[in-house]
Amino acid sequence: MNQFDSVKLSDVLKHIKKPKFVLGTTYSLSLAFFESTVFPCFSRDELQACLLLCDIKGYRNALIEAPALQGAAQDYMVVPAPTSGSFHPKVWLVMSDEEVCLLVGSGNLTQSGFMTNAELFDVVTFSRSDPAPAELLSSISAFVQGLHELWSPSDRKHLLCTKTLFRLGEHLSKFPAGQASAPSSVRFLHTFSGPLV
Repeated sequence: MNQFDSVKLSDVLKHIKKPKFVLGTTYSLSLAFFESTVFPCFSRDELQACLLLCDIKGYRNALIEAPALQGAAQDYMVVPAPTSGSFHPKVWLVMSDEEVCLLVGSGNLTQSGFMTNAELFDVVTFSRSDPAPAELLSSISAFVQGLHELWSPSDRKHLLCTKTLFRLGEHLSKFPAGQASAPSSVRFLHTFSGPLV
């Protein structure tokens, strides 16, 4: 029976020493938890943008913490995704000039989702010197593009969040793709590429 490595989420988030871009997606969120526990994991020496996308219900619930927040709209952006259904992905993409870390799991951006619930996360890292398989890199790019296209073309022209997603996609496109992956290798599936079933 295969044994899975268990690591702390904080160690994974700190893997990229000097990130340029951080993207987090979640259904519900606690911005107080993000500011106190998650955001400090990221070095801000070279950080150009940190964007959190969430479901509109999660966004509304998070606003009750507004008086206690210090960095929202200043150090990072939090934006509800404009979808007709629920916005449910729990994906973290952290990128520097040399490395990328992709974290995908079941936990929302809350203390219970990151610390106390029974949740499952998986992580993939790659770099310029150790590239991701072409299919994986293409799927990650399609996910970022799909997020960008949630907004109407007219909104994409002037919203800071869509400009950030565009810049993030451009940065990701600078990473080389490795060889085609074996059928049993890691895959990143999302509904921007079509139905999962």
